[in-house]
Amino acid sequence: MKSYNRPPDVVVQVMRSVFLLLGNKSQELSTWPDIVIQLNKIGKDNTKRRIQCCVPEEIDYQAAKKVELILCKYDEELVFDTTQALGVFYNWAECIADERLALPAVLTEKHKSSGLFGAARPPPLPQGGMVASGTPPRKKKTRTPPEDQGVEERKKGGKAKKKVKAAAAVAGGFKIGADKNMPPPPKFLYNQS
Repeated sequence: MKSYNRPPDVVVQVMRSVFLLLGNKSQELSTWPDIVIQLNKIGKDNTKRRIQCCVPEEIDYQAAKKVELILCKYDEELVFDTTQALGVFYNWAECIADERLALPAVLTEKHKSSGLFGAARPPPLPQGGMVASGTPPRKKKTRTPPEDQGVEERKKGGKAKKKVKAAAAVAGGFKIGADKNMPPPPKFLYNQS
């Protein structure tokens, strides 16, 4: 979406709605280049991070009302036909605005701390403000040696297994005996007599 020079009105309005919900002022979002500036921010002000950390209780009630008025002009099908990414932003903005409007206009401390609607407070950022990519760390595979073999036998056994695999690997261009679950190939494939 950043690559649009003159985007359709629906793109501008949906993205303006997203940033209004994230706490930007209307004056900061008056033109498409202003919105692109918000999209290009990195670090703590990154759009993705701001959306992940957004909690309905912290959104201004008037901003949520304004977003509802903006988004009611557009049909979800029209938005998704424009771009799928825009449709995702549209659905997020619509849901978050609805959640905020379901709460009282003036929130008490009880509302702010209760985490209504299942909105979980995000964990604090680590030192430096950077978060991981979201992929779980890989666990190292550790081989446990058979308990009945000694160290010397294990070393010899490892070399012997490699030789057996190499000998059984290729005969006549086909892999033979590589998979224990597979039946052996027909003899005519590797019988040269």
